[in-house]
Amino acid sequence: MAYFVDTGNVFDTNRGYDFDLNEIRWSTGVALQWNTFIGPLGFSFGKAMNATPEDEKQFFQFSLGQPF
Repeated sequence: MAYFVDTGNVFDTNRGYDFDLNEIRWSTGVALQWNTFIGPLGFSFGKAMNATPEDEKQFFQFSLGQPF
């Protein structure tokens, strides 16, 4: 089990978008990884701390297997 804090954003450089620190989003949560016979299972529960109404948010994520 792990506790995490994540920050970031995606900036469209083709639009000539200027970097703005107010656009950085951050979230916090907990994650659990479990090694099984079919591969590692991952469960993450997170909360967006400074999301705006137009942001797409996910509270739960599930993963199976290793990333490429």
